[in-house]
Amino acid sequence: MAVRICAKCGREIRGRWLEAGGVIFHPSCLTCDSCQAQLPDAFHKDPNGRRLCPKCIPSLRSPCTRCGRNIDGDFRQVKSGFYHPDCFRCDICKVLLKTSFHEYNGQNLCDGCVPKGGRGKKPGKSFSPRGRVTGRQNHSPGVSFSPDIPDDAASGDARRIWGLIDSESKGEVSKLQFLEAIRDKPQVSEFVSPVLDGSDVFTDEDAFDIALESFDRIADGKCRLRLKDFATYFGAAAMKYRRKTAVLVGHRTRKRVFIIGPGFGQQMNPRQGRSVEQAGFQVHWYHGVPNPEFQGFPVKKFLPLLKAEIDGVQPDVLLCGSKGALYATALWQAGLWSGPTVMLNAHPSCVRLPPNMTVVICHGANDEVYQRSRAELEQLMQTGMPNRTLLYYTGNSGPMPCGRLTRVADMHNMESLLHYGTLPRLVDSALSPAGPEMCLLESWRDRITDQRLVGEQHLGLTPELLKRFWVSNGQKGLDDRKLFEVPRDSPEFEQVIAIFKSQPREPPMYCGQDPGMWYSSLVVRVERVENGNQLDGNAKPNCEALRTSLEEQGLSFEPSVHTRWAFHGTDAIDSVVNNPMQGFQPLASGSRGSSVWGLGTYFARDAKYVSDGGFCPPGRAGTQQMLMCLLMTGMPCLGDPGHKGVLPFRQRPHRYNSSVDSLSNPEIFIIQHPGAAYPAYLITFQRAN
Repeated sequence: MAVRICAKCGREIRGRWLEAGGVIFHPSCLTCDSCQAQLPDAFHKDPNGRRLCPKCIPSLRSPCTRCGRNIDGDFRQVKSGFYHPDCFRCDICKVLLKTSFHEYNGQNLCDGCVPKGGRGKKPGKSFSPRGRVTGRQNHSPGVSFSPDIPDDAASGDARRIWGLIDSESKGEVSKLQFLEAIRDKPQVSEFVSPVLDGSDVFTDEDAFDIALESFDRIADGKCRLRLKDFATYFGAAAMKYRRKTAVLVGHRTRKRVFIIGPGFGQQMNPRQGRSVEQAGFQVHWYHGVPNPEFQGFPVKKFLPLLKAEIDGVQPDVLLCGSKGALYATALWQAGLWSGPTVMLNAHPSCVRLPPNMTVVICHGANDEVYQRSRAELEQLMQTGMPNRTLLYYTGNSGPMPCGRLTRVADMHNMESLLHYGTLPRLVDSALSPAGPEMCLLESWRDRITDQRLVGEQHLGLTPELLKRFWVSNGQKGLDDRKLFEVPRDSPEFEQVIAIFKSQPREPPMYCGQDPGMWYSSLVVRVERVENGNQLDGNAKPNCEALRTSLEEQGLSFEPSVHTRWAFHGTDAIDSVVNNPMQGFQPLASGSRGSSVWGLGTYFARDAKYVSDGGFCPPGRAGTQQMLMCLLMTGMPCLGDPGHKGVLPFRQRPHRYNSSVDSLSNPEIFIIQHPGAAYPAYLITFQRAN
């Protein structure tokens, strides 16, 4: 291994080290350039290149550019100046700018307000506001380690492509260098994004956006892409979890989507159709039939026209919405269409699904046009072919103690389909050989980072794999002592912290403290829970029963789809950790005494949510504690305030195994069986002020 030299003191580094801005330091040498205090695992870099700790930032900042008041806490820094987070808004519609924005004629504009011709076509014209965290210690905040890339971390193809991108062998590249490599080297474009024509990256707005999105994904949100990020993203572990979704996305350019124009709202609600077009599908709009506006409309009269157009296009999937869905049900009944169908709004004429067809139906509980209950729609889906139907349903949560709803269901225009790429993902689901429900669940993995995916695989995604790290007598977990501290210099500790501090790819539904401050949280210790009776007598049998149930339904059990890591805060940690059989008591649980999504034990995908929500009991010296748990979620359904511990049937006699707060991008998971969760780690931490 090459000798490493500290960029500050010039001496050789023989132990752990930190990386910042492409150079490395002794941990004690990476200090604030203002007060010389050792920097935490996140820091700010000012325009002059100085690295500053959180305490030194306020004194070096200007007043807010918009309101003129001093900035004493978090801020946004862009070319035009400094802003309070709440002041950084679109100069036209005043919407809060959280991620990317556009500079146009001296204004900061959101995507919706910038003129079509005004979006930047050169790197740097559209960028994210830089907040407090501009540098992180490797990729696991709070851990010092040497990020040497294992031989199997990236395939030979990935290393070859990286060599084409980083032609100067500097170990990192900028966005501009990345985009130039995509434009000039077809091998790079094909490897990074098969749907992209790299030669158009600087001349076509959509190609430019796709390339930038690829950079942000691979670089995990950082402004420069490094070899380690590239190797991690295209490494075997991450590719294993992305393989099915990547195949679907790569095939979009070869899939034809036939949209029945009447009722779909190309003029009234153009964003839905545009989202399918921008996802890469070949979209064919058909407006050659009238809008069935009145009861008794002679739909059969127009089926020959529709059938002739379908025969000419030879589509892979049919997409319809609102009143236009009447044509889809008529095509089914006449035997004129037997391919996959995605229906927005469950039309009243749809009372039975056709046999041997894939059907995805989208409906909201607040639909003011077609008022159909969830129970009615669930019964409708039971008439379809097993594992070939999907009900994408959005419901209202139950009220919190304050009376507020955490989520509000869709109305007729199905607003939720416009977020997180949901409508294109539902089209993917209708086309997936695995079935629409499985495909949608697999796409949930794309909502979290590849670093977290790799960390979850390292720790294990089935109960029996957790014992690999146990140090109790015989690794049996039968000692009186149940908590064992995880060494801070171990890969296990590194991956736990990486998952703990991980943030989702898109902004979460439930906002709280600024993500930069969360990265700065200090992890005091991580303790492994080694409770053999609970693992072997409760979690493992539940997992085996889940596997059997899925197989009886014609599905294959898949870790990371049917199991996942999540977080839980409670003031009964001792009871959960030490209980000899059942750590969690779902039927006696809820969300602070309210049934927001039904009875059960609630877990959060993101640790930050648990802390932001005040679910962590306070400890000594301002510390907090939460549990990191392995969940056996199986096939989840949308939660409902009326769920009393028994979930709907999925495929009789089998019921759904857990529930969630959203079928598009779930952030809350609720289990109804005590064996569906094992409390694997207890994390003690202190939030940054």
